[in-house]
Amino acid sequence: MPDLFPAVPTHSTMLDERLPALRARLLAQRQFRLDQLATLDAATEPHDEIDQALHDAARSVLADIETALGHIARGDYGRCQSCLTAEIPIEWLAVLPTAALCPDCLQARANAS
Repeated sequence: MPDLFPAVPTHSTMLDERLPALRARLLAQRQFRLDQLATLDAATEPHDEIDQALHDAARSVLADIETALGHIARGDYGRCQSCLTAEIPIEWLAVLPTAALCPDCLQARANAS
């Protein structure tokens, strides 16, 4: 007899299935940013405003990547870093693996600005 009500996969199960690919994407993004920073740092001319902005942006993204990799290592990746209880939608993580806020906390932050 077919199962009329198949089990719905949990957030944890779906995240576990996608975690290796998400980690690989983060590692690739990390290497890209490290290479970008090395190129910017190797410039022989003094940094102009554009180079400095690129450098600052690359460092900021690299920090977000390192934070996400740290959460993977600690086992709390995919959990909101503001309220610490809500789960970040898998769909969000697939698009932006450095996402750190759940929808409610992201909306609250947007409303506060």
